[in-house]
Amino acid sequence: MGKAYPGFLLIVAIALIVASVAQSQTRQILFVRGGSGTVGFLEGFGDDQAASITDFSTANGNHGWGTLATVLESEGFALSEIQEGPSSNNTPIAFDQMDLTQYDVIVLGSNNAGYTMDQIDAIESYVRTGGGLLVISDANFGLSWQDASNSDQQFLDRFGLIINQDHGTYQVRRNNGDYLVPSHPILDNVNSFKGEGVTPITLAETLPPGIATQVIARVPPNQDFRLNPGNAQGGLVDPTLNDGTLVIATAGNGRVACHFDRNTFFNQNGAGTDINEFDNEQYARNLFNWLAEDAAMDPRPRNVMTTIASNGARLKLSFEIPQSPPVDSVYEILSSDSLLVLGPIIAQKIGSGEWISNAEIDIINLPDNYNRIEIEDTDQLMSSGMRFLWLRVRSSE
Repeated sequence: MGKAYPGFLLIVAIALIVASVAQSQTRQILFVRGGSGTVGFLEGFGDDQAASITDFSTANGNHGWGTLATVLESEGFALSEIQEGPSSNNTPIAFDQMDLTQYDVIVLGSNNAGYTMDQIDAIESYVRTGGGLLVISDANFGLSWQDASNSDQQFLDRFGLIINQDHGTYQVRRNNGDYLVPSHPILDNVNSFKGEGVTPITLAETLPPGIATQVIARVPPNQDFRLNPGNAQGGLVDPTLNDGTLVIATAGNGRVACHFDRNTFFNQNGAGTDINEFDNEQYARNLFNWLAEDAAMDPRPRNVMTTIASNGARLKLSFEIPQSPPVDSVYEILSSDSLLVLGPIIAQKIGSGEWISNAEIDIINLPDNYNRIEIEDTDQLMSSGMRFLWLRVRSSE
């Protein structure tokens, strides 16, 4: 969740978020693809390694995302694809010259180019004003171990996330304890998903202003992964709870998700795994719907989780408030674990467009064997306008 501080103080995340832009009738997704001749250095350099949404091949070992496109279209999305320049110039996408507001989600897929500061600024601004960004990296999305990771890292530096390098094959399972936030919407009805030649994501110790990060599904503890030094093949290390197969960040009104592998979404008979295996398809549906969700229409708090250093913690909640809630609506934290919560009312609407808020709460008397805190929506809106949110703690594993 970020860097822990000495003593009982631990500040998790930022900001009370008030209403934003209405969702368009047809949700738009833009896929960014690597240029011709810039991919596949581990497996023959074919352009099919760049995982296009127009590639519907079901040949054994295929690398297509055509079925993923069909699945997303069934969810009401309209898809488009844009490609970086070929190997002769490896031109980046001119994000700073595009109207990015037309897209609900942008996917940094097989991109491997170097980007300018203005282009990176444009993506950051897009996210902070309500856009969804999905990052999927893979060694075969480049011509060296580091190409794809370096290209993604330019953007992820703005969101407190670190992309690693390609290594290993593993299935992520609910019943193995791999889901650190098992109630997260991305994991609804998803008991397992798989990757092959995977690129996990690590939480940065220091977060940029206004950013909250969270590991939703961890790297399984019996696995290792490869670091990205930026100029060569990286060394292998063992995972911690800061290393994930699914990691998210929130920034302003927007959301970022990083998924650990391209293979999860391949067409039938795809290399390593495919979208029809395990719960990969349901996972894809949930992932894109969560990224495209209109924050102004979703009053739920983000599921805040962190580690704590002693028997108390202070949390700043990242919270989403609907555009037109009733006057006198109150959002209050309750505890089902007999914990003492100080400052439990975190937001109250007192007039048209006017709020009072205390988005910071103190929790004391935590037992020694507890190390994670979660905030959950109860979906209970009382006639008085009060909405209750449960605070729960989870024991060390």
